[in-house]
Amino acid sequence: MKKNKKAFTLIELLVTIAIISTLSSIAIVSFSGQTA
Repeated sequence: MKKNKKAFTLIELLVTIAIISTLSSIAIVSFSGQTA
């Protein structure tokens, strides 16, 4: 494993944002569903 990359690549950053947004949206929907 060579450490050539010091920072996230654009693809890794987009994938991370997509996963976080998906998980957060699912959490919001489930919480709002339980409350309502």
